[in-house]
Amino acid sequence: MDPPETTPVFRFGSCELDPARRSFSAGGRELKMQPRVFDVLLHLVRHRHRVVTKEELLDTLWPGTVVVDNALQRVVSLLRGVLAEAGLPEAVRTYPRHGYRFCLDQAC
Repeated sequence: MDPPETTPVFRFGSCELDPARRSFSAGGRELKMQPRVFDVLLHLVRHRHRVVTKEELLDTLWPGTVVVDNALQRVVSLLRGVLAEAGLPEAVRTYPRHGYRFCLDQAC
């Protein structure tokens, strides 16, 4: 019998993103976020090496659903609020007409 597959916990700054527990904490304090906001953060962190297009996020997180234009912008805005509370106000960058990227350094 194979051991159960483990999902990596992502750590950045004083933050910890745990996909298995669906939790996000900063400095040991859990910060609450809506499920869709968590999903966007997790997708951006998993793909932090590149810009993630709006279309990819919509197809991945809202599959087969018609989504109004500003729904994704609203989710990203909520995400930025949580990240600002965690001390990472600039962690999600917008690339106009391209998408979003999670990054913590100037090289992004």
